Amino acid sequence: MAGAFRLEAEADRTVPFELPVPWEAPITEVYGRPLHGMAVGVRTEVALAKAVDKGDLDPIAVPPLPSQERVLDAFDRLGFVFKSADVEHGHIHGVAQRLPFYQEIEFFAPPAYGGRIGEVELTFVAGPDGMAVVLEADTRTGMFGSSDQVFRLQIGHREAMALDWTTELGRWLDDLAGGTAGHHFGHGTGSHESGHDAHGRHGGGGPGWAGVAAGAAAGVAVGVAGGMIADEVIEEVFEDEDEGDED
Repeated sequence: MAGAFRLEAEADRTVPFELPVPWEAPITEVYGRPLHGMAVGVRTEVALAKAVDKGDLDPIAVPPLPSQERVLDAFDRLGFVFKSADVEHGHIHGVAQRLPFYQEIEFFAPPAYGGRIGEVELTFVAGPDGMAVVLEADTRTGMFGSSDQVFRLQIGHREAMALDWTTELGRWLDDLAGGTAGHHFGHGTGSHESGHDAHGRHGGGGPGWAGVAAGAAAGVAVGVAGGMIADEVIEEVFEDEDEGDED
């Protein structure tokens, strides 16, 4: 809050402020390129005497944490191709989560797994000491059948920096493609399960990122305030989404 002040005609005034970004804030750029479908911003409001209040949403860039970038680098090296990113309202089963939503980054699986693995969704839920890495793969079970396979791993940031993600993710994919789906990563604590709605709502710069940059983001815009995503903005976002569904 800047407090009341008088602004003379044609005068400028700067109000400095800073806001902590939540650990779970959605990633909006990778390798310096905007992540298509994502927009995060700080909403500002000015109360003008005898006038309608003026509000604005100023976009900010949220790059991945170094530990998250290690995972994204591995996806790129394995030949995953970025598809899209969005924000889902809800909580992930078995994951300690503070915000009322989570981000999904979707990839097309490498060509080597064509016909066996369709798409893989990646979700990070980060905290000061570590992060949960949630992977959901759409696996083919027959000519027309499919099932979702999920892996959840809780790992510290230091351990994540030391882990060979390319090798571990490759093994997981090989297990899925071979129908075993039993591999566990070598660090942290992980679990594997199968079933539908697998994110648990039961209760570089290589070629894989060629489609990341897309100019202005067309997805959800949320305001960051006081270290948490502003509740009123979240409500507006999902109210607008519900109204669109009704229309």
